[in-house]
Amino acid sequence: DYIVKPIDSTELLLRTKSLLSRIKPLSGDDVHTSITFLNFHLNPESRILRCQNKVLELGHAEHQLLLLMIGQQGNICSKQQMINAVYRSPETVSSRTIDKLVSRLRKKLSSVGGNAEYIITQRGKGCLLVSQI
Repeated sequence: DYIVKPIDSTELLLRTKSLLSRIKPLSGDDVHTSITFLNFHLNPESRILRCQNKVLELGHAEHQLLLLMIGQQGNICSKQQMINAVYRSPETVSSRTIDKLVSRLRKKLSSVGGNAEYIITQRGKGCLLVSQI
């Protein structure tokens, strides 16, 4: 929702109540969902990545990138797809920023017992998350 300044307190209160009434509370099943890929378990709500009894919290950008790659697992994600998935203003992001983000994600996967080679870069095309070990 967008409110123009100056803000009327009554309007703000009514809009807030309206938005809160539209929020669906999480059921018990939704809270404990996790995404399993390769030998990892990712909790999308908490951004916690688990592998072999090791736990790591991913940053927002790394989490968004990993979700995109999981959804496209085995297929190439172009740099433009990655930029659009991770950043709100994609026109201000360089492809080098994505390269650094992919590098950070590789290091984090390795730190919890994975392999940096799970993410493969294909020059001129993009990156892909391998579909099997």
